[in-house]
Amino acid sequence: MLEEFKVSELVSRLAPTPNGELHFGNLFNFILTWSHIRKNSGKLWLRFDDIDQSRCESRYIDECKELLKYIGIDWDEESLNQFGRIDEYRLALESVPNYACDCSRKEIKERTQTHFYDGHCLKRNLKYMAGENTIRFKNPNKQQEDFVLWRKEDIPAYHLTSVVDDLRMGVNLIVRGADLLDSSLAQLELYKVLNDHAPEEWSIHHHQLLLNADGEKLSKSRKDGELFKLMKENISAQSILQEMAKRAGLDESKFKNINNFLDLRLEDFSKELQSN
Repeated sequence: MLEEFKVSELVSRLAPTPNGELHFGNLFNFILTWSHIRKNSGKLWLRFDDIDQSRCESRYIDECKELLKYIGIDWDEESLNQFGRIDEYRLALESVPNYACDCSRKEIKERTQTHFYDGHCLKRNLKYMAGENTIRFKNPNKQQEDFVLWRKEDIPAYHLTSVVDDLRMGVNLIVRGADLLDSSLAQLELYKVLNDHAPEEWSIHHHQLLLNADGEKLSKSRKDGELFKLMKENISAQSILQEMAKRAGLDESKFKNINNFLDLRLEDFSKELQSN
């Protein structure tokens, strides 16, 4: 059980990407994380995964903070500007086994008939050239692919920034949607390589997803984000929380304010993946 972990303090994070409007699925994730950390006297970071400056906008950071305060979700520390930590990510890159790769997604699909990378460039001894190729993780787990660590745009990829940031913050509990299970498995392998100063325990919980009327997961790219708009229309925090509770299959009449969610059990909504 999560409550039995022998760690000095639970540390987690809310880590939205500021590339669009937040939706009810984001809020569900935030509340599950916040409620578990608060009732276990842990520490909560607010971190913005904004490494891709071409897709991220500062206004979404401001909107997120405003919305969280409106709902009643607080945090203990804040982390901004991944782009300003490029050297930190580059140093981590140098300490893990990797190789350059110039394979396009189309080429991978043509060779393998899947999207699973087949290690084609592992022994080609290519040199990384920004704008021309990527750098992949030489994954010791042969059941997984050698995923990208560094992108053509000369910026670190999501897996690398996420693990490096979590280690720097001392994160030992991550709460994610069920759609990110493959990402968690990939990051676990990277975590094992970079974990010299890692917490004794590192666990990830994957929770159920909130779906739209067509049974599809909510997505910022499909413009499902409506929370900030509701707030600006003076829809009360109580109404927003009760709507989220309803969508999560809960009795919305029992959730009139953020503190009502403290009674939720994280494990009732998720399955756990541990590092050991």
